[in-house]
Amino acid sequence: MIDWREISDEKVDAPMLKVSFTPILRKPKAFFEIPFGCMERPADGREMPAIRWVDLSDDDYGLALINDSKYGYDVKGNTVRLTLVRTSYSPDPKPDYGRHEIVYSIYPHSGDWRDAQTYRRGYEVNHPLEAVIVEERAGGDLPEIFSLLEVKPANMVVSCVKLAEDSDNIIIRLYDAAGVGGRAILNLGFRIMEATEVSITEKEIRKLKVLDGRRVEINLSPFEIKTIKLQIAIDHEVLAN
Repeated sequence: MIDWREISDEKVDAPMLKVSFTPILRKPKAFFEIPFGCMERPADGREMPAIRWVDLSDDDYGLALINDSKYGYDVKGNTVRLTLVRTSYSPDPKPDYGRHEIVYSIYPHSGDWRDAQTYRRGYEVNHPLEAVIVEERAGGDLPEIFSLLEVKPANMVVSCVKLAEDSDNIIIRLYDAAGVGGRAILNLGFRIMEATEVSITEKEIRKLKVLDGRRVEINLSPFEIKTIKLQIAIDHEVLAN
């Protein structure tokens, strides 16, 4: 919790509040998360934007600084800092004035950001698992264990599951978060009638083969984004498994 009361103007410097960590690393490299991927940037002390995390690591060990709502990071040598609040004066004279609740997390790990799957830790901080206690049995035919969607391998990350813009079909958008590419395998909890690769605007590109009635596979290049439209069947047969 931060209660920020600093004010600045043309004559008063604009203060900032940062959190700082300095892991013991030999020759660290700094990687910043960007939309649908990440990029290496020089550790020269300049503040740079990142979405959920910055990872500072050498060949053997590393540390990621992950947060849920701030986007300004700077790295100099072994030190990584996150800007929590800042005081500017134009066009808003009090942009960060008042109380703030910020969640940030330190994730030490072996290897580099790919080995540590830092991109998944970023999602876990921002979208934590929620447990719900059901006091009364609701009935129904679902099994005790059920998964709507499972995607493999681990470098393939789902960024969107939604209804199609012009139908009741399901849109799934995924990308290669590690920059290594590969073959994505999607296993659904429902029977798939038809699968189609579409563009970002949901224009059809090509039909995809449906395997075992529930699985779709598609190749992704490093950091590539793919969008798939699924026509699914919802009946008693799909829940039998």
